[in-house]
Amino acid sequence: MEPFAVRALVRRLIEDQTFEGREELLAQVPFLRVVGGPVTLLELEVDAAAVRPSAFLGGPAPGCAWVRSADGETIGTMIVWIERGYLSALEYGWMTDEPPTELPAVEQIFS
Repeated sequence: MEPFAVRALVRRLIEDQTFEGREELLAQVPFLRVVGGPVTLLELEVDAAAVRPSAFLGGPAPGCAWVRSADGETIGTMIVWIERGYLSALEYGWMTDEPPTELPAVEQIFS
């Protein structure tokens, strides 16, 4: 999984929202890496020695993000998960017959 693409998506999903702890989560993005999972639920890890935890301690990051196809149809949703104040997962829910096989481009995300 291309780390740049994952980081760009996570950044976009967090930037679009306003909540306590947002800035700390954005600071974690450069230190983020994918450690497992399928494209629909990527397990993420942040180098905790490089950045501090967020005041937002756990659960899905606030807000809602949708994925749009090239023809403008809504085809999915994306959620960033937080655990102990650190980015922990990127979930890609689909609304199509088949699960996605690749992550969407940042340009396909809308709130």
